This record gives sequence, structure tokens and C-alpha cells, in this order.
Amino acid sequence: MRPHSLFTRSLVAHLVSLLLLTLLVAGAFFFSVRRSVDVWNVNRGQRLENLILPILADVYRRTGELEPVRIHEHLRVMLTANVYAYVFNARGEPTYIYSLGRRVPLYDQPAVRAELRRLQESEQRPVPVVDGTEIVGYLAADTVGFAHDAANRRFLSSITGTVVIGMAGAVLVALGAAWLFASLLSRETRAVAGGLREIASGSRQVTFPPTPTHELREISDSAGRLQAQLLHEERLRRRWMEDIAHDLRTPIAALKSQLEGVLEGYLPATDTRLKNLHDEVRHVELLVSDLRELSRIESPDTVVTLEPVALCGFVTQIAEGVRVSFDHPEDRHTVSCAFDRTVPADPHLLRRALVNLLTNAFQHAEAGGEVTVSISERHGLVTVDIANTGSVDTDEIPRFFDRLYRGAKPDSRSGSGLGLPIAQTIVERHDGYIAMQQRGRMTHVYLQLPLEPPRRPAKR
Repeated sequence: MRPHSLFTRSLVAHLVSLLLLTLLVAGAFFFSVRRSVDVWNVNRGQRLENLILPILADVYRRTGELEPVRIHEHLRVMLTANVYAYVFNARGEPTYIYSLGRRVPLYDQPAVRAELRRLQESEQRPVPVVDGTEIVGYLAADTVGFAHDAANRRFLSSITGTVVIGMAGAVLVALGAAWLFASLLSRETRAVAGGLREIASGSRQVTFPPTPTHELREISDSAGRLQAQLLHEERLRRRWMEDIAHDLRTPIAALKSQLEGVLEGYLPATDTRLKNLHDEVRHVELLVSDLRELSRIESPDTVVTLEPVALCGFVTQIAEGVRVSFDHPEDRHTVSCAFDRTVPADPHLLRRALVNLLTNAFQHAEAGGEVTVSISERHGLVTVDIANTGSVDTDEIPRFFDRLYRGAKPDSRSGSGLGLPIAQTIVERHDGYIAMQQRGRMTHVYLQLPLEPPRRPAKR
């Protein structure tokens, strides 16, 4: 099924809403007119009865009966062509009949029976004519309807025609407004959709026109941020691939040239040269291993299995193990903990992140310096602050979490440049946060983990 355009759907929605509103207004209007006419008929009939009843009582008091001639003399000034009046004596026999502008003779039995049948079909019950406490007769009087009068019919026709014309004009104006609104909305949507298609096709210089529609403006802003993020990721990926190629090409070229020299006999296979070749092989091995580890951690198939981890003992054990691997007995390290609860974390992944951070701290600590680890909790977050004596260029801090960046100092080129990115990825998989900061003579790397498990699924 072919999808409809936003223009068609919004226009149809406006037209349907307009049609329903028009029908509702028309129904309310005609119901009000009908109700008003019915109320007018009832009030007019009651008023007519209230006028005639005293006259009939007066005729009876003067003559001792409901005499037709006297009744007609008194009623003819108020009886018109759109009213009727039936007068009966106390025995229920008709004594006076007026209907539709004429007096019906009582001797005309077929006409009298027709009028009585009409009264019976109208289901109007005659009201008693009372003289004192005595019922002297009965009266049934009413109008034949508001629309029976020609002037009233012209009035109804005029007001109905005016309303119909007004509603038709309103429909046309609303139709034009709906068309204009749908066109503007469709144009804005097409502009946003066109920009998204350009981004999907690879363009990274797409600009979105300003739109007054809040939702479309949010989409445009999000698409702009996505474009900037994609551009950043693409630049980072290109730089990363270049760095990988460079970091692999350099040791491989060194290995190749030296091995060729040894094989061809113009370089002696000394212990120092073999050790250097072994170091280059280890560097390549470390780089490949870290790349594979980073790829595994970032993979959507990797499941973060959360378990309660006693963080103080966990960090203390890891810090002692990392310190032993460094041959710097003069370095000091301390672990202070102001937190005695468990943290939901994947112990294997968290161990890898802490090992990377502590390894960096011991490796880059100044000779005779110290490494400190402090653990604290605030606002539902536990913070592990790892600091070492030494300094870094504050301008470099944002780049230390870029892949394969190993710093500008010569002594910082020994690692793979993936330790901090691996730690950052692990912390973010735990819905945490990691950052670096220079405070005085100490370089701090701190990570924060939530005390409550993340609400979204751990597998991504």
C-alpha cells in the first residue's frame, strides 16, 4: 500500500474535522430553531387558553349557558387563521368549533366529526371551564404551528438560507486555510526529509532551514547534531585507521629491516638487537590485543552482567597487584575508602578498566612520587578517584580518551593508546562517567558509577 503524503493526510484531517464541526453546528442550530418553535407553540397555545377561559366563564355567568353566538362575538377578535378552538358543554357535547380561520356549523355533522377526529388525533386533552367551583364546560384551543403562518415561514426560510450561506462561506474559508496550513507543513517536512536524505547519502554540509514548528525544529536540531557527530566519528575513524596503519607499519618495518640485515649477515644477531626485536613484537602484540579487546567491549553482542561488587576490597586488591608489577619500590600508594556498600557492576569488565587506569597511574607517576586512590559516594553515585604525581598538558586532556593517542611527551609513547578508551567504554557500558583533571602537582582520573542498576537493558 502506497503511503500518503503529509500534505494529503493533514488536509484530509482538517477537512474531516471541518465537516464534523459543520455538521455539529448545523445540527445544533436546527435543533435550537426546532426547540424554539416548539416552545413558541406551547406558550402560544397556553396563552390562548388562558385568554379564552375567562371569556367562556363570563358568557356562562351572563347567559347561564355556553351560547355559541355570544362566544363567537367575544372570540372573533383573537381567532386567526392559524388557531383553533373547540368548546364543549358540561356533558362534553360540542357547542362551538373554530378551525383554520372559519367557524364550523354544528349542523354540518361530517365537518364536526372530522374536527373532533382531528382533535382526538392531536391527543390534546380539553381543560375544564370553571365558574366558581362548578365545571360548566371544556375548552381545547391551540395554534396550528409556527410555520403555518406565511410570514413565519418566510422568516424561517430567510434565517435558514442565511445560515446555510454563512456555513458554506466558512467551509470555503476554512478549506483555503487548511490547504495553506497543509502546504506550509508539507513544505517544512519535505525540507527536513531532504536534509536527512542528504545526510544518509554521505553529505556532511547539510543546513536545515528554520521552521516555526516545534517538533520539526527538534528533528532538525537533532539531525544537525547527528551530522556533526557523524562528521566527528568519520574524522576520528580516519585518524584512527591512519594511526593503526602507522603504529603497525613502524614496528613491522623495523622488524623487517633488522631481520633482513641479520639474515644477510651485515647486522650481527646480538642480544641487544634480539631484545629490541622482541620489544617491537610485544608492542605489535599489545596493540592487536587491545584493538581486539576494544572491539569486543563495544560489540552489541557483549552482555554486561551486573553483580554486587564490594568496591573497596575490589579496588585495593587490584591496586596492590598492579603496584607489584612495577619495579619502583620507592613509589607509595594508598587506598582510602569512605564507602562501605556494594556497586552493581560486571566484575570482569570493571577489573579491566581499573587495571588500565592504575597501570597508567603507576607508569606515569614521577620517580619517588605516589599514587592515591579514594572512593566516595554522593547523590547516588560512587566515585573512584585515581591520582598520581605528575602533570599533563591541560590542552591534551580531551584527546587522551581518543583511540591510539599516547600523548605528546616522549615517555608517553610506550603504550598502545587504547587503555583509556577501553576504560571509558567499560564505564559508559555501566551508565557511568570518566574524566581526567589536573589539580596542582597531581593528575586525577576519576570514574563514577551509579548505585542503582540501569533501567534499560544491559545488552545493547
